[in-house]
Amino acid sequence: MNFFSIKTSHQESIKSLLRGTSIMEFKQLSWHRTEVKLGDFVFLVISGDKSKKEINYENGLRALSEVVTLPLDDGSKHFKIKVKILELFEESISRDDFYKFPELKNAPSIGPITTNEPNQSFRKIDNQQAIAILKATKKILNKSEFPSKIEILLDSKSIIELISNDETKANTKKEIKYSTKIMDFWRDCSSSNIIYSESLVKRFISSLISKNFLLLTGLSGSGKTKLALAFGKWISSYKQSKFALLKKAIQNEIFLENYKIVSLDRDFLQIINLKGSTGKIIPIPVKGIFEWFDLLKNGEIDINGDPKEIRHEVGERSIYQKHIHGFYTEFFKVASLMMRESTELKTGNFILIPVGADWTNREPLLGYPNALNENEYIKPENGALDLLIEANDNPDLPYFLILDEMNLSHVERYFADFLSAMESGEEIFLHNYKTPKSGIPSKINIPKNLFIIGTVNIDETTHMFSPKVLDRANTIEFRITPNEMTKFFNELGEINMENLESKGAGMAKSFLDMALDTNVPTEGIDDVKEQLGKFFVELKKVGAEFGYRSATEILKLIDRLGKIDPDLEIDEKLDIAVIQKLLPKLHGSRRKLVPVLTSLANLCLKDSIKSEIENTNIENKVFEVDSEKIKYPLSFEKLSRMHRAAVENGFASFAEA
Repeated sequence: MNFFSIKTSHQESIKSLLRGTSIMEFKQLSWHRTEVKLGDFVFLVISGDKSKKEINYENGLRALSEVVTLPLDDGSKHFKIKVKILELFEESISRDDFYKFPELKNAPSIGPITTNEPNQSFRKIDNQQAIAILKATKKILNKSEFPSKIEILLDSKSIIELISNDETKANTKKEIKYSTKIMDFWRDCSSSNIIYSESLVKRFISSLISKNFLLLTGLSGSGKTKLALAFGKWISSYKQSKFALLKKAIQNEIFLENYKIVSLDRDFLQIINLKGSTGKIIPIPVKGIFEWFDLLKNGEIDINGDPKEIRHEVGERSIYQKHIHGFYTEFFKVASLMMRESTELKTGNFILIPVGADWTNREPLLGYPNALNENEYIKPENGALDLLIEANDNPDLPYFLILDEMNLSHVERYFADFLSAMESGEEIFLHNYKTPKSGIPSKINIPKNLFIIGTVNIDETTHMFSPKVLDRANTIEFRITPNEMTKFFNELGEINMENLESKGAGMAKSFLDMALDTNVPTEGIDDVKEQLGKFFVELKKVGAEFGYRSATEILKLIDRLGKIDPDLEIDEKLDIAVIQKLLPKLHGSRRKLVPVLTSLANLCLKDSIKSEIENTNIENKVFEVDSEKIKYPLSFEKLSRMHRAAVENGFASFAEA
């Protein structure tokens, strides 16, 4: 599908459109004739000089339509097409209405103009920008939904397909460079007296870049939370949050002496000049303030300069039209106060939140609208929602939400919205008001640059995870071997977490690029597919088989392990995939589990033990083999422990105390 815009000032056509005509014909078009196909999408923009208008209307985007006839000759150099109106707006959406959406800058005939625009009535729009126009239009009009033909385009799968088509046509597919330097994290941990095995850290990083939801389970006190915190500190840039700086700057006494704050959200700061005579609200775009701040911070404009003169330089570089910077006094004052505050505020890209046993709904993570005050949204004090907003605002940085003792409450009760949004790509609904409340939008995404790490302990106060939670995550079990304990005693020293701060900040972009790589290997994996098929058959016997999603994620994990450590053998990678993605759902009684545990353990051997007589029990033979006969040692050792627990206690589960 292609997207186009038609801009017309033809009065009869505009009258016809506004009367509600369903099929419109547009003539004397001259560009993109060979690219027009039936069903292509057309944005209809009406325009005209005020003195020449025969009826009253505002210039701007007025309707959405689709092509219903192929181009026909309309003179020697022009053509005409007919379109069907899908949606006619009650009012036009002007370029100024779109200026708070920087991604629409120079969108043909629609977005704010920063360059000379061709004088053509028929323009092509790239797929990614077209989707952005539809989303912005929906937001401006506060529409819950468009007609189905338009809503289909906003479906997450359709968006991915359309944008992929753009990239294919432009031949701009990004080649992801995987860097083994990410393992510097392990070396930096060691120098800070934080002791982990190299293989564990390798699994931790590979798991994060293959799936942005990770569970850390196992022995209490084995360093699960510490590892998540250490990585967050190591890779965080500790850049000061510009929005946090802005909030602090406008509370400065100097500012409050001159201005009254009406509202602040992620799009606009609205203020009234107390020294002015009009009392009018001044809407200042937040991203415009950040432009002034960045130029001040980088020394590209003088903090002692004249803002009236500086505005021209800022306007040349701005994502906004120059007239927006007419509020140069306010832009300069706020940006200068942000500079003053910038030396005091320091934040990382992660947050650690202890889960409470009383978490029975989503409010501890997402907050709730105040039923007594329609202008207020109560945010959780733990900062979870702020981190989510921050991650959406900074897609080029990784963010980490660390939920400590995640199973202290039933996960499905407080985390259901996250589980759904992570898989579907749909937004989480927060409130139903047209404008942001307390700076909180009505809906929010779980962005791809947000990584959720949950730590898990098992005792009488905690709850088991359901299969649907385990199915969506990588699960790493922490165990401590005698050799590791000996090493710990020998190298005992004071842990210095501060020593890790920003050590890996230069790897943040590379880490995020690796995590956003959607490529799934399809060649050279015949042996992997064969082995996974065997595990599937055995797991199905106890209802713990895996689906298409898990199969895809297993292939991604195996591939990413190889990218982080090219020396890993295929059996080592498959062993890690089995213990992290296939075994965590296993639990049940001795009668149910022992036969399948035996069969799975048999698959972990280099040469499976076969019954000499049909139906003979091979249980003891399998679990008593010598270590050199084991093909997948991590998985085999786990299955052996589960088998022992099932025999001794009558019940076993992957999760252990």
